[in-house]
Amino acid sequence: MSAVGYRATTRWSPIFANEWIQISLLLAPLGAAGAIFLGWLTPFGVGIYVDSLYYVTSARNLLAGIGMGRVTGLGIYKPMTHYPPFYSMVLALFERCGMPALDAGRWISISAFGLSIILAGLIVYQVTRSKVFSLLTALLVICSNVVLRTFSWALSEPLYIVLLLLSFFLLGVYLQALNRRWLVLAAVSASLALLTRYVGFAPAAALSLALLSDRRFSWARRLTDAVIFLSIAGAPTMLWMFRNWLVSETLANRSITWHPISTENLQFLAKTLISWGLVPQRLVLGHESLAFGIIAGGLAAASAIWLILAWPKSGQAPQTEFLLLCASWLYAGLLGVSLSWVDSTTRLENRILLPLYLQILILIMIGAAYLWQRKRLVFRLAAAGMCLWLLYFSITRLNGAVVDLRSDGQGYASQRWQNSQTLAYLREHETSIIYTNDVTAVYFIAGKDSVAIPNAQASSEDLDLMRSKLSISNSYLVLFGQLTGEFTPLERLTDDLTPAYQFSDGVIYLYNPKP
Repeated sequence: MSAVGYRATTRWSPIFANEWIQISLLLAPLGAAGAIFLGWLTPFGVGIYVDSLYYVTSARNLLAGIGMGRVTGLGIYKPMTHYPPFYSMVLALFERCGMPALDAGRWISISAFGLSIILAGLIVYQVTRSKVFSLLTALLVICSNVVLRTFSWALSEPLYIVLLLLSFFLLGVYLQALNRRWLVLAAVSASLALLTRYVGFAPAAALSLALLSDRRFSWARRLTDAVIFLSIAGAPTMLWMFRNWLVSETLANRSITWHPISTENLQFLAKTLISWGLVPQRLVLGHESLAFGIIAGGLAAASAIWLILAWPKSGQAPQTEFLLLCASWLYAGLLGVSLSWVDSTTRLENRILLPLYLQILILIMIGAAYLWQRKRLVFRLAAAGMCLWLLYFSITRLNGAVVDLRSDGQGYASQRWQNSQTLAYLREHETSIIYTNDVTAVYFIAGKDSVAIPNAQASSEDLDLMRSKLSISNSYLVLFGQLTGEFTPLERLTDDLTPAYQFSDGVIYLYNPKP
């Protein structure tokens, strides 16, 4: 029986029916195994990145009654507007219960990984009713180098991904069960995803488009569903942006200016797509540009054709793959607009492209299941080949993630930073004001707030202000490594300052004005 015929003759069964209980019982051990695996992979704790500073400080300041934002080393409160608040709110909840924010970040990642494994499998089962392909999808997520590495950081992506997948699954339930409680639950999940990452606008738009495309109902019913969904999904983020405007006169700390996507970013994109293993790596070596063109063009063409074929016909409801295809196109479009008009510094790496990667992976497994259900030998060989290749590629690349994650912490959780002599001095001595080129390191390792040194466009007044602050007792200028071009040159920055303590990883300066 063809995939189309399979769906046409299969009626929706309640979420608690025996078949759903059976597949959930099969997927649950894989989810638990994945969670345990990620916990084993992070013995040094969750990785710490620059963005982690804003999430963690906002969570702690929220609990302290200061507000959602960061307090600089000068005691100046800077409200958080660049990031949405939900991840910080979850961290704050854990801190309220007595768990430190970084420990909470690790448990959020571990739990989100386990749940994402289960949800990915459930979405494939929801469309195909195939236990085998559902379990294969879950196994691919467990073994994914891309997912494991991204989920091992104290960042908002793990929480966002689980909410994203949950919203897809719940709306799929609504489109088949037609009980509006599922629509409300899907909207709540999409709302929390949007409150976790602003890119949640793309899947929210995709789910709304799916509701408007349900050709079983009149336009009045479709518009009512879409309004219900968008009201719930979008209202909290609109309120958050209104708050941002009140405290900083900006909606999301971004300005709109034209800056075309750089060649460097396209190179990051090419490297990322090639790393997904959609074509054998031996064929790529020496032909990276050609491979990138083939992969990107092939994905675009295949998804466009599939989207056209999946577009609901008269009297039909949109299927879950229609949601995934719309979300993928809208996410790619949103990234293009953002890079060209809003934030040119975003790198097209696995962290940013993770939602697209997972959606493509799920779509590939749905497509493989459809081919298998056609029962013709050529289709079954193609389906088996796709699955075997993805499993082989994932398993052979898994060792790299295991070695890297088990050998050392990531980012500021690495032993290099944890054993820093410069930061140990700051941690063990009384300090007043600290200026530094690495605010994140000082906060997480030394446990102190600090101020970023003046940037390359700093005026003489800015430097004079820094020196006046450094004249206060126990105040230091702390520099790690070589200064990059974004900062004031070293000679100008350290004028009237003397290197008082030199360590292998940094130098601490004291104010010493010339006579």
